[in-house]
Amino acid sequence: MSIIRIFLVFSLFTLILNRGDCHFIGKSFVINYSKQQYNAGNQNWSIAINSVGNIYFGNNKGLLEFDGSNWKLLEMPEQMVVRSVAIGKDDRIFVGAFQEFGYWKKDSEGQFFYTSLSDSLEGYNFHNE
Repeated sequence: MSIIRIFLVFSLFTLILNRGDCHFIGKSFVINYSKQQYNAGNQNWSIAINSVGNIYFGNNKGLLEFDGSNWKLLEMPEQMVVRSVAIGKDDRIFVGAFQEFGYWKKDSEGQFFYTSLSDSLEGYNFHNE
């Protein structure tokens, strides 16, 4: 008899908790943001997520960071288009642009700075096909 009572209480408790989620039935959890909301270019090329859940986008205006509520645009040298983004094990944000690649990293004060890796390739000429 106690098993039936426990089952009934559990079922009632589950129904009460799930009642609040009824307004989500048939609706998508996707949120679309306009370029006016994130204040950057209209074309996003790539996406990556770091260990704390921040999302990074390669964008026509640079590297976009989204922390779940705020957008931040990190501009590349000479305002280059960021075409590729990857996150390293130490949360460095590696980016690739036209004839340029490097990484973004936060300093001790939490400000981003960019380090070019393509500058270290002495004697190498980039070419596109």
